[in-house]
Amino acid sequence: MFHHLALTLNSHPSIPAHPTVPTSESLTQAAERAMTVMRHCTIRLDELGSLATDPVGRIAARGFRAGRQYATYANRHLAEAIEGATALESAADADPSDPQAKDGEEKLACQVLNSAAIAYNSLIAGMRAVATAAEDFPRLGVPQPAAVARRPRSASTVAAAQGLAVDHGGRRR
Repeated sequence: MFHHLALTLNSHPSIPAHPTVPTSESLTQAAERAMTVMRHCTIRLDELGSLATDPVGRIAARGFRAGRQYATYANRHLAEAIEGATALESAADADPSDPQAKDGEEKLACQVLNSAAIAYNSLIAGMRAVATAAEDFPRLGVPQPAAVARRPRSASTVAAAQGLAVDHGGRRR
């Protein structure tokens, strides 16, 4: 989920006046998705609360706690980016010949990009933290060692295994 969030945040429609700055709409969608991850992690943590003594439950809780933390951090920075992108979109109607307004827009665009980049990095860190927690889960279906080849026990099976001719009594001919 974190990987998908980071990819969609990184491939965004941009503001026409600032081609590298994401639109407030795309940032809002990313923030809503991060909020969904936060809710999911919180619900799962509540469900895992009764499994405090179970080692697998503790590992899962650690992963969900890390996921919630990084999703919250990303959501906070996305909110800052949304605020700046909204201001940039509304400032597009300002006088383009005003040097102070243009300088202010450039600073605001840098702030939006910085907040979006921090949110992206937080999502990547969340993905890594959850993957690290998942590595601690016990492996399912642990491979068993191959069975040792058993030696034939009767004279007829020994002879059959060696290709020797035997009679009905199991004696070699």
